[in-house]
Amino acid sequence: MEKEYKEFWERCGFKFEKGGWRYPTKDKNLYSLSLLPRPTLDNLFKYAVPKLKQANGYYYVGLKYELAFGGKWVCQIESKKVDKLSGRIGARGEDSKDPAQALYQAIRKVIKDA
Repeated sequence: MEKEYKEFWERCGFKFEKGGWRYPTKDKNLYSLSLLPRPTLDNLFKYAVPKLKQANGYYYVGLKYELAFGGKWVCQIESKKVDKLSGRIGARGEDSKDPAQALYQAIRKVIKDA
């Protein structure tokens, strides 16, 4: 899982420099000694969701709780672009307990293909 998180955050603009991770902010001196952020809702909306706009023009992020089949969190991300065969381009993530994991899964699918 750590390797997956590392690849994800690197695609979101994090860089390993000077023995630590540089955060993708205007403050060039913001470093973490060795830890990348966990995929919480706060961190995902701060660092990953803005990258969706750069990845194929994604613009809609929907997060909801579905009660059917015992309940689960579902995140749907859609693009402005339309595929001629299948309609809107998008990605979906699901998790039974954590909305952040549902969002993380959907974003990961989008930026992995970008």
